[in-house]
Amino acid sequence: MRTFALKWLFSVILFWVSFNSAEEAAVVTTVDVHDAKGLLGSGHRYLDVRTAEEFSKGHLENSLNVPFMFFTPQGRVRNPDFVEQVSLVCNKEDFIMKGCQSGVRSLQASADLLKAGFKNVKNVGGGYAAWLENGFPVKKPEEETSSSKPHTEEVVTVDVHSAKGLISSGHCYLDVRTVEEFKKGHLENSLNVPYWFFTPEGKVKNPDFVEQVSLVCNNEDQIVVGCQCGVRSLQASTDLLKAGFKNVKNMGGGYAAWVENDFDVKKFEDEL
Repeated sequence: MRTFALKWLFSVILFWVSFNSAEEAAVVTTVDVHDAKGLLGSGHRYLDVRTAEEFSKGHLENSLNVPFMFFTPQGRVRNPDFVEQVSLVCNKEDFIMKGCQSGVRSLQASADLLKAGFKNVKNVGGGYAAWLENGFPVKKPEEETSSSKPHTEEVVTVDVHSAKGLISSGHCYLDVRTVEEFKKGHLENSLNVPYWFFTPEGKVKNPDFVEQVSLVCNNEDQIVVGCQCGVRSLQASTDLLKAGFKNVKNMGGGYAAWVENDFDVKKFEDEL
């Protein structure tokens, strides 16, 4: 009887340890901005999950921006493609620091990524606000546009509302998503030159991207560049500026934010 009781007790303890270990695997590790700064200096990537509007007002240098939520006239809406969009720019083995304005959205976003199989995710407690409070360096719009030194590779990012106005006033819209994505829906009168291709071997950058854009746009054209969420288009805009295109703007939030704001789109069935 005593042996049975000991076996039962051992089984309960083993189950409790296993259960808690599984629970802990999904628990988000939060670090303060001082630790985050050190980790970024050692090679971690910084993923900013604020909206494109917030990001454009100031952000950490070399950070990626994939919004976890959109702010629309109807209220706050969660980005339904968040994990998929992060997967386009980060691998599941990458060391990623997640930040937002105060640390709340990034905590939720980090939990979602861990559930999706990302293994090395940390949340930055206090977010961008705490980063500023500690006097750590940030990148602001005026630094990107009014410096005395030429910053030809610095991309100006505008939100979808500003982009809509620019397109209405004659700017060309260049959609750098894949042909498959473009066919599912796009802005009217937009051009499509993919920046990446998705192959069975993985994601491949279009080696002729700049050359192909040059066939449909001049270096002096006013161009708004967009993708699904604003990440590919940021990289594409950088490449175009390096190649001598002078009037290029990135649309923060991309097609996803455009749709969330109920702006007009063209879908494949509309064109048949």
